[in-house]
Amino acid sequence: MVSETQRAIADNDLKRAAAIARAAAQAGLKHPLLSNLMAFDLEQEGRLTEALTVLSAALQSDPDSAQLLHAQGQCLSKLGRFSEAVTAFDAALARRRDFAPTLHHKGAALESMGHEVAARACYAAAAADSQYADPHAGLASIAIHRGELEAARQHAQRALQLEPRQPIALLALARVALAEQQPEQAETQLRQLLAEPGLHGQDRPAVLGLLADAMDAQQHFAEAFRAYAAAKQEGARNAATLMTDAPDYRRLAELAAQCLEELPAWPASGGGDVDSPARAHSFLIGFPRSGTTLLEQVLDAHPDVVTLDERATLDAAVAEYLGSESGFTRLLALEGEALEALRAAYWQRIGTSGVDLSGKVFIDKLPLNTINLALIARLFPEARILFAVRDPRDVVWSCFRRTFRMNAAMREFTSLERTAEFYVAVMRCAVAAREKLPLATHRVVYERLVEDFRAETHAVCAFLGISFDERMLDFAARAADRPIATPSASQVRKGLYRDGIGQWRRYSDALAPILPLLRPWMDEFGYAP
Repeated sequence: MVSETQRAIADNDLKRAAAIARAAAQAGLKHPLLSNLMAFDLEQEGRLTEALTVLSAALQSDPDSAQLLHAQGQCLSKLGRFSEAVTAFDAALARRRDFAPTLHHKGAALESMGHEVAARACYAAAAADSQYADPHAGLASIAIHRGELEAARQHAQRALQLEPRQPIALLALARVALAEQQPEQAETQLRQLLAEPGLHGQDRPAVLGLLADAMDAQQHFAEAFRAYAAAKQEGARNAATLMTDAPDYRRLAELAAQCLEELPAWPASGGGDVDSPARAHSFLIGFPRSGTTLLEQVLDAHPDVVTLDERATLDAAVAEYLGSESGFTRLLALEGEALEALRAAYWQRIGTSGVDLSGKVFIDKLPLNTINLALIARLFPEARILFAVRDPRDVVWSCFRRTFRMNAAMREFTSLERTAEFYVAVMRCAVAAREKLPLATHRVVYERLVEDFRAETHAVCAFLGISFDERMLDFAARAADRPIATPSASQVRKGLYRDGIGQWRRYSDALAPILPLLRPWMDEFGYAP
């Protein structure tokens, strides 16, 4: 059956190859190629968790298979579990050291985590295969992210010499044109790319989103909105296919808000975090695109502060306690050793990130930890909460227009209405937490931070118990050499970004249907209608 499968692959008939692999598995035949094909077939159907189960079972029998480890890494990447994916790729490379596809995919996982230096090294190593285009496209992508336009152009052109229609390289060239204020050229390139029959469905949202940016730059706002909406529709289709078993983040937010709103009184904390390795502990929260990346980079420039950018440090406890009303009830009842075990697991997770906390004020930055405030209050009642706020219209519009790497949370941004509803659910959590939880909270308003940077930064430092440091004024230079995984990276590396204020106004007609949802939050945060 293995040789028959290989013949089907040679004929480019992957459907028949997968069917043979399934029949072979049912007959009890085990082989890395067959397991790999079965997992691939499941992935194509969006059954990523099942695919991972198949690969994990196969690795139990054949733990030294570089082929299976590589496939496991790819599956973990598609699930957004990039750190685990890198571990799988490293295991594959330990058995097949210079295999270019594994090096490339490890680089892609590292790039998704914001580790650009390490990603670039992987791409460069993979590019040693003189006939492999993808790593050159990866190098172009990183160069764009860092604002290195000429390097991006050269890497993209090298990729296209090897593979004339390599989509990531073509997309990089369009990004270069847009960055060089040539939106008409970018539009032409992107429309040609969209017409390519080989353009992968998962690449289409990025292409459509960039086309919308090109139309926006030409002030063709109606056309731009249609392209943004088309990009989100493509993203929704991909999510429906690839994320069949992902959590529903809006439901989680609504459940957390409901539980907090119904909470009569917050029980005793069960003691502070006596084993914290940091001098002080803070969570930087809010909503995506509300200015959290800007504030995190400013704080990281302070010599007494260390930050961690967008790691799901509480996920295991969130799944256990915040996914149901009964879980929330169990969270409130936790005491003593149970709380200490959860705190220890958190700090162990932080330790694996490589940050040195000794003597530092530690900032754990993840906007959607807003949903997890009940858990934070239970585990870390002495933690200080920085809550980032920006005009709700700009926040929702920015989340809608930006193309995010798809995961369960970003799936909530696949329509304008869904984005607004998710925003409302998360803000309900924030307000209920402020009223019910014993947490010290400081609101940081994006527009005030941009317009009166020094005064607002002084206030943040005072809240955290540190003195203002002049090095914070030069945060952009430091950010140029730091890993930043969010779409805000390019803006932050330019310094204070005033162009982000009031962008929603160009699309006020399109936003009209959702303004009734946002108006209470405009009032709550002090934004005029």
